[in-house]
Amino acid sequence: MARFTALLMAGILAVTSTVCSAQKVDFGVLAGLVFSHPTDYNTRTGFSVGAKGIYTFRENGSSWFVEAQAKLASKGWKYDIATYDEGGNLVYYSDWTCNAYYLEIPVYAGYKFKVNDNCGIFIEAGPYLAAGLFGNSGMKDGENKYEYEYYSNVFADGFYKRFDWGLGGNVGVEYRHLQVSVGLHHSLMNPLKGTLLMPTPKDRSFMLSVAYII
Repeated sequence: MARFTALLMAGILAVTSTVCSAQKVDFGVLAGLVFSHPTDYNTRTGFSVGAKGIYTFRENGSSWFVEAQAKLASKGWKYDIATYDEGGNLVYYSDWTCNAYYLEIPVYAGYKFKVNDNCGIFIEAGPYLAAGLFGNSGMKDGENKYEYEYYSNVFADGFYKRFDWGLGGNVGVEYRHLQVSVGLHHSLMNPLKGTLLMPTPKDRSFMLSVAYII
């Protein structure tokens, strides 16, 4: 836990140091839901929480901006493993799940269309980097309902690679200090170590986020 706290603080400091020298800077806190759905896998619902800094090139009216975030993001997947009898008939499914927690740092470029003094619409996109902190993976037997833990720490036990990166973006609305957005992150790398007889769970996450600008 101490290691996670130190990494999260380091990520937040990285965000603030990136933008603190600018003059037209806003800071905020954010939280949201993460719906991870790698291709050929079932959706796993997680969360995200963190902080962000926004540098706006123009204070009044519509403007370009640059945004950096540092957040704890919960991702993962569900995978159905089928069991058949000797006649080839489906008997039951077993659920293999993976929970992975990352320190995620997206950096976006975007544009905000100002509707009036209180309201605006924004769109943003850019790369993200992620460092794996902790997580687990296991299976629930579809016949006896027993739970088996295969990896108590997916990053330390040689199952998942520690680092991830990809592209993402958001579309949202802003009303005074409140922002609501929907977005997508798509990983550009295979997170698995070694070769397992399963599809590559390259992360694809849909996000619903709420931010408060201080």
